[in-house]
Formats: sequence, structure tokens, C-alpha cells
Amino acid sequence: MRRKWARTALISIGLILSLSLAAQEEVGLKARADELLNYNQPAEALPLYQAALEQNPQDPEIYRNLGYVYELLREPEEAIRIYQKGSTLARIDRDLFFNAMGRNLHKLERFSEAEGQYTKALEYNPTNYAIYVNRANSRVELQEFEAAISDYSSYLSLDPAPQQEKEIRQMISLLRGILEEEKTRALAEEARRKEEEERQKALLDSVLSSLDDVTEDTQSLSAGAEEIEESDVELDLAD
Repeated sequence: MRRKWARTALISIGLILSLSLAAQEEVGLKARADELLNYNQPAEALPLYQAALEQNPQDPEIYRNLGYVYELLREPEEAIRIYQKGSTLARIDRDLFFNAMGRNLHKLERFSEAEGQYTKALEYNPTNYAIYVNRANSRVELQEFEAAISDYSSYLSLDPAPQQEKEIRQMISLLRGILEEEKTRALAEEARRKEEEERQKALLDSVLSSLDDVTEDTQSLSAGAEEIEESDVELDLAD
């Protein structure tokens, strides 16, 4: 009985040690990868993150770091794929995954998709002011200028120490100028359209008036001809 118990205990201890070693190895892989990434060595960090992910495919932080590695390696489509997987596992900070997907979609000039990902990110965390700038940039590319101004303004109001404040305010001023020019141009085009409509109407009225005059003259001539014919008939009877 004691031998059986001892054997069971040894097996249990062995399993615990194996799990502990695996956990340490995983932490070691991720820690080494993080260190390489901090030293701006994404190519060297890549295989370590991949190995760490194989050991723990449910860790959203590894997905986030691995996605960033692909960004640094200029592989935005692969980064999007990794961020997408990570977003399904994240319980907190999901806005960071959607923001990262939007960032890479913007790099691929898929601006409408990028705007959609930024909007999802803000649904999870509307106080993440950096996302407003990113979405505003995509909206500028989409020529959604009023919405872009709104996002830039939200960023300035939320960030207590906004970065590139001067440039952002300059962008807002430029966009407002474009909108004002578009409004002025639209008003001028509307005025020209109304002027052309009035000119066409005046021309039509003039032509219609001439047609009415011709009709009246024709009716008068017809009436005179009938009177002459009746006179001729009376003369014939008199003969």
C-alpha cells in the first residue's frame, strides 16, 4: 500500500514539476522576446513570440506583441490577422486590438475599413483619446471633413497634454477652410442654376407668347375668308 501511495505521489510531483517547467519556459520565452522587442530587434523576437504562442495560445498579450512585431517588420496583413485572433481572447483592453487593426488597415489604404475598426475600439473605450486622432486621419482620407473635425476636437478636449496640438489645430483650420469653400461653391452653383432656370423660363414664355399671337392672326384671317364667301353666294342668287 505504501509503495502504491509513494508511486502515486511521485507521479503527481512529476506532473507538477513538468507543468512548472513548462510555465517557466513559456515565461522565459516571452520575457526574452519582450526584451528583444524593447531593444528594437523584432526579427529576433518573432520566433520567440511564435514559440510562446504555441505553448499558450490563449494569452492575448502574446498576440498583441506578436502583431506589433509584424507591424515593425512591415507585414500589415499578417499583423491584422494576429490582432484579430487576439481580440477574440482579450477580456480587457480590447480597444487596443481594434485600434491596431485600424492602424494597419490605414497603412494598406483601406480607409473605410480602418474607420470601422477605430469606431469599434471607441465602443469599448470611448476615453482612449489617441483613437480619435487615428479615426480622424482616416476620415480625412475619405473626405469626411466634418466628422474628422469632430474627432480632432474630441482628442484635444480629452487629452490633458495633447501631442502635436499645433499641427492638429492647423489641420482643423484647413478642414474648416475647405468646408467653407465648398459651401461658397455650392451656393454659387445654386445661384447659377436658378439664374439659368429663370433665363430658360423667360425664353419659353417669349416663344409661347409668339405662338399665341400667330394663332390669333390665323383665326382672324379664316374668319374674314368665310365672310367673303358668303357675300359671293348672295350675289349669285341675285343674278
